[in-house]
Amino acid sequence: MNQGFRYLDTERFKSYRLLAVDGSELRVSPDGNDLSTYGGSKKGGKRHYFHANMLYDVLNHTCVDMVLQPGSEKNEDSAFLDLAERVEDPNVIYTVTEDTNAS
Repeated sequence: MNQGFRYLDTERFKSYRLLAVDGSELRVSPDGNDLSTYGGSKKGGKRHYFHANMLYDVLNHTCVDMVLQPGSEKNEDSAFLDLAERVEDPNVIYTVTEDTNAS
């Protein structure tokens, strides 16, 4: 993602890229008999949604990559590992937000 604009991502912290990882729920309408989007929500209860796991370059203010998961398959740990494996730059510091209000 953003391959065409990589030359613009020049800001670094002591030669390291600062990449933040966080997720957001995107509610969707039910789609017939497809229950893949139906899953437990951190907001409580069950609903239809996709979970967008974003990798964001903090200093360059750009989205680097994203993993989109149906609500029934949400797994933030595996999404983070997928995102980290796709980063080609070895000089990266990752920051991950923790929702202290999650149950």
